[in-house]
Amino acid sequence: MYPSYAYVTLEAPDVRLRVQADPRGFLDQYKNEPLIIDEFQRFPDLVSYLQEYADAHYQMGQVFLTGSQQYEIAEKVSQSLAGRTAILKLLPLSLSEITNKFPVNNLEEMMFRGSYPAVFHRKLNPSDWYPSYVETYLERDIRKLLQIGNLDKFALFLYLLAGRAGQLMNLNNLSRKAGITQPTARQWFSILQTSQLVFFLKPLHCNINKRILKTPKLYFNDTGMLCYLLGLSSVKELRGHPLVSTIFENFVISEFVKFNSTASAVNLKLLYYRDKNGREVDLLLERGNGLDLFEIKYTHTIRGDHFKHLKYVAEKTETISQSVIYAGEQRLPNVIGWKELCNISGILKL
Repeated sequence: MYPSYAYVTLEAPDVRLRVQADPRGFLDQYKNEPLIIDEFQRFPDLVSYLQEYADAHYQMGQVFLTGSQQYEIAEKVSQSLAGRTAILKLLPLSLSEITNKFPVNNLEEMMFRGSYPAVFHRKLNPSDWYPSYVETYLERDIRKLLQIGNLDKFALFLYLLAGRAGQLMNLNNLSRKAGITQPTARQWFSILQTSQLVFFLKPLHCNINKRILKTPKLYFNDTGMLCYLLGLSSVKELRGHPLVSTIFENFVISEFVKFNSTASAVNLKLLYYRDKNGREVDLLLERGNGLDLFEIKYTHTIRGDHFKHLKYVAEKTETISQSVIYAGEQRLPNVIGWKELCNISGILKL
């Protein structure tokens, strides 16, 4: 995207050692020249030197700091470059980005493959790629951040989370199953969120029902990762899995999360609704003038009762739209096929 920028990666040990030995000398080579510093997490202390160079030599947008370990990068940048930076989170590919370059015709295959660029660009088998990715993530990023030698409990924690995707979070139960304390579980949640592996949906807070539940729901940013952690090794296994509806729900909601992270988004607030009487709406988008309500159904057949809870919430809130998102492709009133998620701005009429 920026071919005129100078590019330096700190992944190479010889380059990294030179930069660490003389950071001012390194920056002097590129002052007043647009610059990309990749794998910045390899030497995050460079940000302390960048502060003075940013003020003296650079305009906004002339330096990009990129890397895969967001936890440490964000901490350093927020401390030293406050007010001088814009932070962009690069999530896995959206359905729209994938279909611009690659044919996508089968929903289950799409969910199984996930949306990491390497799987498509390098035409890799998801069953080969995801185990290597998780192992690298654990060994490189998590071992360094947690400074622990035995990663077995963290790996168990990650696998336990996969079985709870789309569910209300029960921190007490989860920490007990993983053999860790609740404070440790909270810390690990934070790391997984910062690593863009998981996210939470908070419940709607309003007075439509005093018995509303206030516990967040957990989802994964990538369904290919979720399928791997659930032990699925093929599209056929996915179709017959008891959690396939949950994986579809995760797929749909993650597409809205990705849309909401783009520069063209309108900063939507993503929520869910559930009360103790069993009424539930899977996804609510809160805008300034009301709510968009979505029920998510892994089915090819739409029935009238799919709209029951949508109507209940719509009657008690300022609602812009109410729709069912389903696994089919036929266009129907207030029904959205999964392929239409390629155009979320059109769905929301933005």
